[in-house]
Amino acid sequence: MQKIIINKLGPIDHAELECTKWMVFIGAQSTGKSTVAKAIFFFRMIIKESIFDLAATRLDTVNPAYKKPFISSITSTIHERFIDVFGLPDALDKNMSLEFYYDNQTYIKITLSTGKFINIEFSV
Repeated sequence: MQKIIINKLGPIDHAELECTKWMVFIGAQSTGKSTVAKAIFFFRMIIKESIFDLAATRLDTVNPAYKKPFISSITSTIHERFIDVFGLPDALDKNMSLEFYYDNQTYIKITLSTGKFINIEFSV
């Protein structure tokens, strides 16, 4: 089962949700419905389909000499996509974190470090 954990992103202080095929968000204006939807979209569509599948299928066949640059390239692309969707890290809470679990063993975690640098960790 897919799961997302959001901390300190926009109006969301903390949310941990199982992501099903169909989800309905109901609530007052400016409570984070769009923020949650955008985060799920980010991980499911932008990352999963364009980057993560590529990494999962290629890392086993990549020459060890090219593995580090390959992972660096994927991390760089995730970084760019994150800024495209959520904006520059300067505008985000220093304790912001996003985690998305595609299954029990496959995940991506995004956090901010001191100086608000974007840190990306993934399970591949």
